[in-house]
Amino acid sequence: MEGKAPTLALMLSCITNPFYPEFALAANLHALKHERHLLVCNTDHEPDGGRGFLEHVAGSLSDGVLVANNGDLPIDELRRRVATSAPRASSPAL
Repeated sequence: MEGKAPTLALMLSCITNPFYPEFALAANLHALKHERHLLVCNTDHEPDGGRGFLEHVAGSLSDGVLVANNGDLPIDELRRRVATSAPRASSPAL
């Protein structure tokens, strides 16, 4: 892991979604258990924010990415962007 901090990235479409705080907490606890840190991005339903996060953070500053997209980016675009960045965990649709 030379040149990278031991991190995982989590991209949320909106932190106010009632499901996401519990999901983020569980992801953070799991990351800590495996000696990783969790970077969280709230895109606030802005597709360009998600694109920027995947391009600049998820692929270069983290070991993997979790995406909770909620439809802000088209599935095909998410597949392309995530396939060229870090390992991912996502719904079966990806």
